[in-house]
Amino acid sequence: MSKSTRSGQLVDGIEEDWERKIVKLAEEITEDTARDGEPLDGDEVEFIARRFWVELDYRQGNLTEDEYEERLGLLERGEIW
Repeated sequence: MSKSTRSGQLVDGIEEDWERKIVKLAEEITEDTARDGEPLDGDEVEFIARRFWVELDYRQGNLTEDEYEERLGLLERGEIW
């Protein structure tokens, strides 16, 4: 990810403040898993990323309630949309 900025935003459109929040959340998840003594595997990381994606997409109005519920169901069953 590029660190060059234009009007307070990263080139890819994510504001620097959001990038800091994302990094902080990743640090917190890493600290939690370190306390458990076992890092997340790739599937677990993908699940967390997709779960966050679904939640944010829904809250931003990009998914209907039905689409939201459908994607949550897919995640719970270990399926990928």
